[in-house]
Amino acid sequence: MDEPIARAMAGHIANGDVAGVVTLVWRDGRLVHVAAQGKRDLEKGLPMERDTLFRVASLTKPVTSVAAMMLVEQRVIALDEPSSAGPPSSPV
Repeated sequence: MDEPIARAMAGHIANGDVAGVVTLVWRDGRLVHVAAQGKRDLEKGLPMERDTLFRVASLTKPVTSVAAMMLVEQRVIALDEPSSAGPPSSPV
């Protein structure tokens, strides 16, 4: 587990923040990272798998996160900018 994403997620699992995670990164039209870590069922000890299904109560955060990362890739915003700066205005 030498990838930074896998190490970061393993830390969240070890801290008890989550029981398990599945991460996937697609960049420039190709898969660059995929990992399933931790447990999908703690009582039964079942491992998280790449095709584990998740219940998502709201898609607001994931959609907003993807939109924000697209703006980062386009260099419209930077991750180290304060959120109070906000994205540049654009004509409607």
